[in-house]
Amino acid sequence: MKTESPVANLKYPMWVLLAIILAVAGWLRWQFIQTVNPYPDEFVTLLAMDMIRQKGVPILPSGLFYDHGLLYSYLAAGASVLGDALLWGRLTSWLFGMVTIALAYFVGRRWFSPLAGVLAAAGLAFAPSAIQWSGRVRMYALLQLLVLLALWWMGNGLFRRRVRSAWLAVGAYFAALLTQFAAVALLPGLALAEVAEMTRQKRRWHADPQFWLRTVAVGGAVLVAFLVKRAGQPKGVAPLAQTNPVSGVWQVVQIYADFSPDVAGSWAALSPFFTRPPMMLFSIFALVAVIFAVWALASGRKLPAVPVINFLAIILLVTTVIMLFFVAPDRRDDKYLFMLLPALTLLGGAGASLLWERLAGRFGGAVWAQAVLAIVLVGGIGGYSRSEINHLLADVGEDYRTAFSYVKNHWQDGDAVLTGTPAAAYYYLGRNDYYAVQAGGIYDYRILTTADGRQVERWLGSPWVNSAEALNAIFHRQRVWLVLERWGLLIQYYQPLFMQNILAQTEFVREDNGVIVLKSLPDARLLRPNPAVPADALLVGTEGDSGQLKLLGYTLEGSRLTLYWQAQSPLAFDYTVFVNVQTPTGETVTQVDHRPLGSVFPTSLWHPGETVRETSMLSLPPGEYRLRVGMYRLETGERLWVPDDATMQNMVDLGDVEIIQ
Repeated sequence: MKTESPVANLKYPMWVLLAIILAVAGWLRWQFIQTVNPYPDEFVTLLAMDMIRQKGVPILPSGLFYDHGLLYSYLAAGASVLGDALLWGRLTSWLFGMVTIALAYFVGRRWFSPLAGVLAAAGLAFAPSAIQWSGRVRMYALLQLLVLLALWWMGNGLFRRRVRSAWLAVGAYFAALLTQFAAVALLPGLALAEVAEMTRQKRRWHADPQFWLRTVAVGGAVLVAFLVKRAGQPKGVAPLAQTNPVSGVWQVVQIYADFSPDVAGSWAALSPFFTRPPMMLFSIFALVAVIFAVWALASGRKLPAVPVINFLAIILLVTTVIMLFFVAPDRRDDKYLFMLLPALTLLGGAGASLLWERLAGRFGGAVWAQAVLAIVLVGGIGGYSRSEINHLLADVGEDYRTAFSYVKNHWQDGDAVLTGTPAAAYYYLGRNDYYAVQAGGIYDYRILTTADGRQVERWLGSPWVNSAEALNAIFHRQRVWLVLERWGLLIQYYQPLFMQNILAQTEFVREDNGVIVLKSLPDARLLRPNPAVPADALLVGTEGDSGQLKLLGYTLEGSRLTLYWQAQSPLAFDYTVFVNVQTPTGETVTQVDHRPLGSVFPTSLWHPGETVRETSMLSLPPGEYRLRVGMYRLETGERLWVPDDATMQNMVDLGDVEIIQ
């Protein structure tokens, strides 16, 4: 008589638990879809979907073939005919994510046990990364599903020697390659896992015609994936038509492959895949599964799960090594391991299941004990993930919709819009007139050179504005709305002088959760890089602030006063600048107060050693005046201490000036 393991005796409770897991997973993903704003890459996929609906192919307005997430773009474009593209694109990912959870249970149940299957499903249901990518208009949820299908069919082809399943695995892997190029990194692990299993079965893989036919098919699929990626002009390289296919493939290899011995840096980028809740639990139990497999092999004991454990462990280990050492630095990101999240949860589920089987004898293999264990473990996975999930849902991201809606509602004939995210402008406004991100950084790949030599951004083909002078010329031609992310404006997109020129030539309109709206000034004027009149005055923080600040000098142009500051050490508070205007005899005429660079770049964000240029408008009749400046906390009125001020009023004396209208 066939004897089943204690875990395999479990009947309907696992199905009930799976239904609960799916319900909770679906609700969490729907909450994400409803509450979290789209991020920049989603708008690019939405643009590709729109082009597919219009043209049948994802040829963007710039002329670029958008290869990224090609298969997903077509599927989401088809779904979007039902309504709003953003909602239906996200629902497409939601569907792929939900199917992956159900499939993980099915695979875990067939390969290991019902307990392993339900734990694998729970891991995917509660993993914050899985919730996120199941709610984004991006390709990662589809990629994960296709990789799981490839592993399932490949495993069946190996363990049950089913030729049809092996060829289905090839098809699923090809689809994964057309969904996300990162699937190329799976190839060495898949090949080694297949050879290892065939060797274990004492099959002569090198003499197997089917093996070599599949190898040729996979090689062809990878070649197609490389050519498709090259057609998308990664890193802004020339169109594929301008080179031969061999050179094109080699260019892609050079762009995406790189050897790095920096294990610590690479691991820091990839480790969240294994250590972020709830994956830490699955990493531990996956290690338990590997230990069981090694023990079984070393002791000669028969453990049916060993081949599958070896299969999954080899793929996980080899792919991680590839990502650690052999991909370009910008590709060493845990989101590119996301495709193997089901493999990790399956291994973890197997480890927990095997551990339970060793302990089950104490409970007589009772179904109630197994059911209680499953409920406790699933509850523990959910509880362990709760904080991370709450943080994920609370971080709603930049609010592009509100920012662009404001611009749309205040638009006038002749206006233009300038952004660092043209695809977002296209989604909400149907246009993007200018693209302004400086060269020489991580965003160089976004610039394409047209056949006539113009440089434009890679999606809409908007003219590239890469200097403050070019920006100033545009401001004098028309009113321009600038919609820029705070992080892009202050950190990523511009050098300090360019950023300060933007703020000096625009007025702050609003900020919507990190998306800043500015409007060009009709009399926009460039900042001088260096002060016309140098100074060397020190301002020192008082109670609660150990920061120090220098006034390097000033420039007076008509009624515009530009002050040049430099933080010597970080400032704890956001200070207000005051300009005290006196007559030559010492009588105060007026005082102009303002937050330097408004709310966009307050003093608490100033970097030590960086020169900050900010302006004050002095609305005064022409004449001779004496200027004295300083800073104070608006909340308390307390001024920064000026050690050299003999009057003890904590003001820097700029001397006599002449204001000319």
